[in-house]
Formats: sequence, structure tokens, C-alpha cells
Amino acid sequence: DLEIIKQHPCPHLVLKDRVDQRVFVDTLYTKEELENFVHRQDQCMFKLRNQVIRQLLVYQGLSVSEIVNIEVQHIDLEKGSVILNDRSLKLKSQQTITIYKYQQELYPKLVKHNDETLFLLSRTGRQLDKEHINSMTNKGFTRKYKPRVIRQSVIYQLLQQGENLRSVQLFAGHRSILSTERYQKSNLEQLRGQLQLHHPLNDLG
Repeated sequence: DLEIIKQHPCPHLVLKDRVDQRVFVDTLYTKEELENFVHRQDQCMFKLRNQVIRQLLVYQGLSVSEIVNIEVQHIDLEKGSVILNDRSLKLKSQQTITIYKYQQELYPKLVKHNDETLFLLSRTGRQLDKEHINSMTNKGFTRKYKPRVIRQSVIYQLLQQGENLRSVQLFAGHRSILSTERYQKSNLEQLRGQLQLHHPLNDLG
């Protein structure tokens, strides 16, 4: 016999929708918009950390998951690079200054656990919550930027500037080149849509 239960069998179960990985060109940020984002100056005590995060989002196109998992050993200021898995990404000169200041001024105050190897830390000295990266980098500003769209914008602009598909794949850390190709396909879809919208034959009939 079937019996109706009154208690929820899984009260702590959290279902997360699958992230939409499609690239919508019309929603991407322009180069000027990304520059405005990366040069923001917030006044909180974590401004150096937040600036490092903004720079990594824009200049290296890192995902939030990659950022929260960067370890101290992954940063090489002498060579001016950040090393993630099998790829080495060059740091811009202004980044090395910001990172150095973060290492010297803020990082020692955040490290509260001797076994901590992560580079970007929370107020409690632990790993940053990737769900909070968006609020950290946008706090105090009217215009809000989404980290996922920032990454997509950076990759898309590299392809628009003529970088070859393989080098952009390595830069982005895409396992499959098909993931990089979708940015080109998105551009073609946008052009096709504009042609259909503005084609002179549409005025006939």
C-alpha cells in the first residue's frame, strides 16, 4: 500500500539549473566597457583583492572557478605570468603592481591558516565563494557586470581581432576547439540575423 508522508524526504536538496553556455553577441561587453570595469576603484578594505580579480577576469579571461582556485605558487611575478594547469598566461604590467601590493599589504592580513595555499582569500582567510565574486566586483557601482559575460566578451574580441582559433582555445583553456568555434558561429548567426532584418527584399510585398 502507498502511504503519504508529511515530511519532505530531501529538505536540504538544492537543484541548480544548467548554465546556459550559448554566446549572445548582442549582450557582450565592448572593449571600452571592459576597460571601465577593470579600472573601477572601490573604497572597501578589500579593494586590492577585488582589483586583482577584475584584472584576471578581463586581461586573462579567467572563469570564476579558475580565479577562486589560484594558488600562491601559480603567480610568478618575475616572469610576469599566472600558470594554470597546462597554460601560462602573461600578466600586464599594471597587474604585476596590483598583485605585488596585494601580496604585501592585504594577503598577510587575510592568511589565518598555516596550511592555506590559495592566493585570493575571503575575509575569514578561506577560499572565496565563487557565488559571491559577482557582488564583490560590483559592490558600490550602479552598472553591474557578469563575470561569465566578461569572459565571453574577452574571447569573442580576441577572435574579432584576428587571433587564430587554436591560440584563443589555449588562452581560454577550452578542452575542445568546438567550444571556441561557437564564438565564430555566434558572430555568423548575428550577421545572418542582421541581413534578414535589413535585406531590401523585406520591403517588397
